Amino acid sequence: MTFKSLQVTAGVCQTLEDQGAEVALFNGIRPNPRIDTVDEVARLARESGSEAIVALGGGSSIDTAKLVAVLIPNGGKSWDYTIEMGAKKREITVDPLPLIAIPTTSGTGSEVSNVSVLTNPETKKGTCCFYQNLSQIRVDRPGAFHDHAESRCRSDWLRCLYPCF
Repeated sequence: MTFKSLQVTAGVCQTLEDQGAEVALFNGIRPNPRIDTVDEVARLARESGSEAIVALGGGSSIDTAKLVAVLIPNGGKSWDYTIEMGAKKREITVDPLPLIAIPTTSGTGSEVSNVSVLTNPETKKGTCCFYQNLSQIRVDRPGAFHDHAESRCRSDWLRCLYPCF
């Protein structure tokens, strides 16, 4: 899962293919992942026979990948795994698929957490999903971050944090 415009996409795909992996690319991730997008990616990944998930991008791409890694072996819809009134609506009964997270921004923290943020456009609500047993590997790319990207991430982080006060 990635933004197709990133120059690193072709390099990551080529590296995976060189190692014998078949790559199915999805490039429709938008900020604040929506349930319909996550469910569509999970359907496509399931149909392609995905055995692992590689997320390349920012927090939204990585959050989507985490949910897809849960949905493929466990079934259901993404909204089924959200937290409501402090309790999970549906438990994860099968370990998620392995996940490799390659962040292209700094500041989201999605690549090192076991949480995804998910948006339901029908209810206009956002919520979190917490995972146990998520096999997640973070791959840093030295020199990949630019000052303008970091400053946008910091301002987004502050925007998300502000309502908590």
